[in-house]
Amino acid sequence: MEIEARKLPIQKLAVGMYVAQLDRPWLETPFLFQGFTIKTKEEIDELREYCKFVYVDSTSLPPDDSSPDPEPTVEVAMESVDEPSEGTGLLSKLSSFFESDASEAEPGEGYVDSASLAEELPRAKDIHTRSSSVLKDVMNVLRRGGKLDLSAVESAVSPMIESVLRNQDAMIWLSRIKTIDDYSYGHSVSCSVYAIALGRHLGLPTEDINVLGLGAMLLDIGKTQLPKTLLCKPDKLSAEETVLARQHVEFGLKILDQTAGIDDRIRQMVRSHHERYDGSGYPDGLKGPDIPVYARIAGIVDFYDALITPRPYAPPVSEYDAMRGLHQRANSEFQSEMVEQFVQSVGMFPNGALVELSNGEVGVVMEQNRVRRLRPNVLVILDAEKQPVAKPVQRNLRELPAEFGEEGALWIDRGLESGAYDIDPAEYFL
Repeated sequence: MEIEARKLPIQKLAVGMYVAQLDRPWLETPFLFQGFTIKTKEEIDELREYCKFVYVDSTSLPPDDSSPDPEPTVEVAMESVDEPSEGTGLLSKLSSFFESDASEAEPGEGYVDSASLAEELPRAKDIHTRSSSVLKDVMNVLRRGGKLDLSAVESAVSPMIESVLRNQDAMIWLSRIKTIDDYSYGHSVSCSVYAIALGRHLGLPTEDINVLGLGAMLLDIGKTQLPKTLLCKPDKLSAEETVLARQHVEFGLKILDQTAGIDDRIRQMVRSHHERYDGSGYPDGLKGPDIPVYARIAGIVDFYDALITPRPYAPPVSEYDAMRGLHQRANSEFQSEMVEQFVQSVGMFPNGALVELSNGEVGVVMEQNRVRRLRPNVLVILDAEKQPVAKPVQRNLRELPAEFGEEGALWIDRGLESGAYDIDPAEYFL
């Protein structure tokens, strides 16, 4: 849709106004919703950090408004999205939620990359392959009625943690390409990687990161007790099938109860990763802080990876759209502070993500910018007409202008779903 918007300097903003457009790309700010109503003074303060002026929906201005208006009205095309229920980007510290030595640490404190992506990627590839193979064997044993081999799972998770601590981008990239032929295996490994990465970002001790990695890998072990026809059904489940599918939580807990040495936090993750912050989840309908912290993390990584992964009943979405999905559910289904930290940890556009630039070119994200995560290094594969370029070219966005109207300005306009334009990012990494 289009709305009639009026240009206003930041100092003229007030609670209740609808911000339709910024003076810079939306993706260059924490405001991930393209259009929102100002609800708090803190949101105005945050806008002031990023913008000098914005365009406000004329219908949201007070009747007697007499603001300077060099550009009386403009037509702004708006994307149809749900508004966030609360503030859009104010980060909160999470360390106080954790009962460990991490209570003295700021998120992200204590870990720095000790290897470049190029150095870590070959090691990470071997680790990812071995870990996936181990998990596949473990799940096959469970499907045949055997016991959970916890030591085998631990042997799969430990090297993944070491790799993520050296350089998390390599393992995150490998988790994205989904080379595993079974959704359950690939999803479990990816959830573990994302949970480990978030633990690193929060500055948790390695012991706690190990718990997160193990728990996330075991979230869906109960599905080994469900009929494969149910798990692979391409259509929406019936009410009876939904009840049966949800029993995977109960089945998973029974498997853990028969396994010695399970940390109680892992049990909490398996039991409560489908609980939601507003009480709408299952199996216990827990709400807010009643949901264990590690289970809140588990719910976020499970939701995110499911969205970006091809499933029998749904195609994947882009990483950006998955993050938007999380933001739309912040303060309702998911704790907003945890969502913000997850976004900071993984990035809106992880390595290997397909993106379209503001000039129409299409490329693959090759390297992260740790300071400005929305300004990565992009390898351009298609030109503005979506035709293959003769030779892929690097666009290091951190070195290019990002302001509207600046000569040579370039930014990421949108994320693309995996496989868009038949591009296989693996060709440019592996």
